[in-house]
Amino acid sequence: MNIKNLHLMGFKNYRKHTKFVFNDKMNILIGDNGVGKSTVLQAIETVLRIKNSGAYSDETKFANYINIQDKLDFEQNESLWSSFEKLPRIVIVVELNIDASLPKYMKFNGNYHPKITDDWELGDTGIVFEYKFDEDYSSEYLEYVNSVRELPDDNYTIPFDFYKAEWKTFGMEYFKVNQDPLKSIIIDNSNWAGDPFNAFARQLFKTYDLKNQKSMRTSFRTKVIDLFENDEDNNKAKYKLRINPNITKLESILDVSDSDQISIRHLGSGTENRVKTKLALENESSNLVLIEEPENHLSSANTRSQITDIQNSQENAQLILTTHNSQIVTKLGIRNIIWLKGLDAITPLKFNNLSSKTQSFFNRKDDMNFLSLINFEYTILVEGAAEYILMETFVKKILEHDYDSLSSKIEVISYEGRYYQPFAELAETTGGKTLILTDNDRDANRLEEIRKFNLEHDNTHIYSGKDIVNEWTFEACIYKENGDYIDAEQLFTKRPKKNKEYPERPERLNYMLNNKTDVALEMISKFEEQKMTVPSYIEEGIQWLVRQK
Repeated sequence: MNIKNLHLMGFKNYRKHTKFVFNDKMNILIGDNGVGKSTVLQAIETVLRIKNSGAYSDETKFANYINIQDKLDFEQNESLWSSFEKLPRIVIVVELNIDASLPKYMKFNGNYHPKITDDWELGDTGIVFEYKFDEDYSSEYLEYVNSVRELPDDNYTIPFDFYKAEWKTFGMEYFKVNQDPLKSIIIDNSNWAGDPFNAFARQLFKTYDLKNQKSMRTSFRTKVIDLFENDEDNNKAKYKLRINPNITKLESILDVSDSDQISIRHLGSGTENRVKTKLALENESSNLVLIEEPENHLSSANTRSQITDIQNSQENAQLILTTHNSQIVTKLGIRNIIWLKGLDAITPLKFNNLSSKTQSFFNRKDDMNFLSLINFEYTILVEGAAEYILMETFVKKILEHDYDSLSSKIEVISYEGRYYQPFAELAETTGGKTLILTDNDRDANRLEEIRKFNLEHDNTHIYSGKDIVNEWTFEACIYKENGDYIDAEQLFTKRPKKNKEYPERPERLNYMLNNKTDVALEMISKFEEQKMTVPSYIEEGIQWLVRQK
């Protein structure tokens, strides 16, 4: 039992219809800040858990989640005001994968689909949430519009008091609190407002069968009332204390403790995060666990432990989580990624079509920032520390006036290896561009391989020095174009030495090759001051990278 598909329209930044297809077990939502990862979890929670308390106690609070552009476009177009059927709305549809032949799930099966979803290709099992204009108030709404038009400023705002929030199953039945068929649990590690400890305890409580919940509440209320009813002194008094049975809620005082009976509220936020996650995943009553940023409040070591806990316990439920942690992505499998791409029009993109070889490569390369590879429009892969140290300076110098507008779109990653096919396949999937800067190692065959690679791939190109005699490595390329200046200024060392194995090699180049990091740090200012020239293959590569297709 799980969520098959999720459909959003008009909900926060999901203006147009957006469809999410979930895996049966593991789903990892990734993307830039503000793209809408948390919104996906919030949408699921809104439908399945019927957020009818706190911020949702007043239905007009849903107005805060109407897509802002839809709202502005309607309010600023007077010709639309009288067309209440065109008022902006929120539509969230959760398609369920459950056995609708069972009596308790039959109400979720049917063909009730709002007309606005006609082209969404919905199935026959699910729940619909709508926040929309209530047509029972049509006359009142038109009166309001006419009154606004009589005002000199035409100060129209959508009257959300005439809206209603409605939950219905595909079987045309109203969906109510405590009817969540998946017994979902949400863990929000990014928000610590209010009392998250009791909120989590209430979620665990609600995963019990409804009959058991009622039995426990009744038993609890009876025991509490007995505390006063059996007090002989109290019974003799004119006025006596009693318990109001209408406000005595067992779940309002629940807490969660670990195996040593220590409340999770006293374990520290990091330990609490791990305990809550483990409890949720091991809860056999729940078929769906939603986790907001499982890495929050965790050290690197504890993040690894958290990943292990998820891997070992995840089989009991469908898991949908958001993360900014590349290690979580690669360890839990990039085949499970749902990448939210774009801002104005969000497109959920999956990576399960990548070859198994490429998936395996990135899953094993957990030391590489995989999220940077896909979130940045332009990626530069370099082989060594020296190139990495100098690359930002090179990019700034080459792009000049365009640097400010492009720098936030470029990521530099240090990668040791000569296996580039996974990067090319990934770039073709994401639509980003990847520049690979490498050495030719005095190998003419390698230059030919690079030429063929570049012909075969549009979004990934390899650049290296073209001269296998004098440009075989990064430092040699720098020396070839800047050797006269380096020697004249006696840079890097006052006592350069010859290399006995390569006596023909310039002495200062020997020093550069033997002290790569120190030399790179010293060269930064020389390039910034325009005293040294960037190697031509690097300039050509960067120009290719930012060139429009």
